[in-house]
Amino acid sequence: MGFLYPNDESGRGRGHVSYTVRHGANLPSGTQIHNMATIVFDYNDPIETPVVLNTLDAMLPASAVLPLPARVEAGVFKLEWSGSDDAGGSGIAGYDVYVSIDDGPFVILFERTPYTFGNLEAQLGHTFAFYSVAIDNAGHVEEVPKGADEEIVPDAVISTVAPVAIEAGSDLSATEGDLVSLPGAIITFPGEVRGLKLVIDWGDGTVEDGTLTPIEGGAAVSSSHRYADDGIYTITFGVTGEANTTACDSLRVTVQNAPPSIVPQPALEARANEIFTLAVVFTDAGAADVHTATINWGDGSPLETVKPSEAAGGQVVADHAYRRTGLFTITVTVTDDGGASDVENFAVNIIEGIPIFRRGDVDGSGTVDISDPINNLFLQFLGTFDPTCKDALDDDDSGAIDIADPIFSLTSQFIGGPPQPAPGPNNCSIDPTRDKDDLGNPGDLGCDSYSGACN
Repeated sequence: MGFLYPNDESGRGRGHVSYTVRHGANLPSGTQIHNMATIVFDYNDPIETPVVLNTLDAMLPASAVLPLPARVEAGVFKLEWSGSDDAGGSGIAGYDVYVSIDDGPFVILFERTPYTFGNLEAQLGHTFAFYSVAIDNAGHVEEVPKGADEEIVPDAVISTVAPVAIEAGSDLSATEGDLVSLPGAIITFPGEVRGLKLVIDWGDGTVEDGTLTPIEGGAAVSSSHRYADDGIYTITFGVTGEANTTACDSLRVTVQNAPPSIVPQPALEARANEIFTLAVVFTDAGAADVHTATINWGDGSPLETVKPSEAAGGQVVADHAYRRTGLFTITVTVTDDGGASDVENFAVNIIEGIPIFRRGDVDGSGTVDISDPINNLFLQFLGTFDPTCKDALDDDDSGAIDIADPIFSLTSQFIGGPPQPAPGPNNCSIDPTRDKDDLGNPGDLGCDSYSGACN
């Protein structure tokens, strides 16, 4: 109850009444309290005021700085936090975020900010601790987090570490088998080199840990590698520093093909009409190369193509029989799959060997005809023919000269019988079988010389 002046332009006749109400105990947030009043001027009817609504916020808000890694690279990093009010509460109005550097006092970093993140410039070699305090729309302020000893307990602690960077250097060129080093590969890192891990992918399927040599301000890459084949390869570097900070770079190396190299040999010797085995060794810095080879035997025979063995560096092996004596030059050419080749000449001296003959050519005329069985009969029954190659008279290759031999020759020539056994009537070669003496023991009829023409 009170008295009011008559109202005028100054507004002195206006008035108001304020009051407070204590709410009941243990009411939850969100409880609504409605208020209204009536005003009576003198004996006039009551005037009702509008209903005023008040919503109860009974709890403090809560917040925390989000977890951080134990260490981060020095520089600007993002700090985040979050908070909440209880159900039915007035909601978060803002946050105060505090920081302590190297165990120093906590100071305000962000004040009454409505945001839940911020950027922080963190210098190298320091430790930072953070906590947050939330304020809700009712003005309630979260309590500062403290432990049993009343010390502030931060939400998150983080230390800064040195950044790491790598420069691969300029592209390189090399030849197969060369030791490729990396003179331009430098890692920039102000910390201890032992805290770094380098992995190198050489681009040819080889991946290995790199070797580092400390230098001022970082480390030099001292690894090296040999490429087994020509081509263009990408070398990729991946370096990991403290707190898993990483850096990558790459360069290209162009590897040229290296030709094979045939190993020379001293002069060779072999016997005519015998199988001569040529074994030529070659090397190639391109260990992954595949090779072909050709051999010119130097005696007019066709050029021979050989597939070399790639084992033990490389070897060309081939057999050949020279039909005459003399000094011959063998030319061997080895070519790799890149088109590079090497040529080497080998001298071979062919001396007298076992004579070659045509079986059935009794008279050494170079052909088997009717005169041969006739001469065979003269030898056996008249003794008027003295052969220099008895193996030629053994038409049936029985190991003995007898009546069956001219019969075999006539049958073969005139009534379609089988030809004489190897080397046969059309080819020249040594006797491939062992003959027998008169007692049935292994022996050899012999061929001292053969006058027939043989290619």
